[in-house]
Amino acid sequence: MSSEVERRLERALSAYAALADRAVGSEPGGAPAAAAPATRWRRWRAPVLVAVATAAVVIAVVITATVGHRPQTIRPAGQPQPSAGAAPAETGAGTPMPYELVTHCGIDEARIGTVYYEADHPLIVGAGNPPPGWSDPVQPGTMTVLDASRAVFRDDRGHEVFFHVRPGATGFRRLCD
Repeated sequence: MSSEVERRLERALSAYAALADRAVGSEPGGAPAAAAPATRWRRWRAPVLVAVATAAVVIAVVITATVGHRPQTIRPAGQPQPSAGAAPAETGAGTPMPYELVTHCGIDEARIGTVYYEADHPLIVGAGNPPPGWSDPVQPGTMTVLDASRAVFRDDRGHEVFFHVRPGATGFRRLCD
């Protein structure tokens, strides 16, 4: 898709450069302009404009790819991320890990390393908000991996949410606004 956008952008910029060349190439009244400075600029203008436009497209793609995604789980520095196929012993099964549960759109999904979980009983109120008593946008607490397919979130307010693995998941089902 981006190559098609780049081609369209290049054609538009080339057409603009040609139009600008015609405007710069003559003085008011149709008299030819001095050739040396304008010729040098004309030779480099199209490649420079294409490079700037390409950079703008790349920046737009990066921004689009990152904006609107649900915030990822935050883990303390120095703690390794468990792999998708990690055995419970490798994920610290039975050991509570500090965890910030994303609650902004309700409590229905979690991620530990590269493994995606869904709540056994989602907690969503109204237009996707967390229930009363939960912090928004995240709730600090601990996540404990119980076994290869289950985990539990607990916090100091007494909340407890059980999660189970979403097999084959590579992202959240629903992205939060």
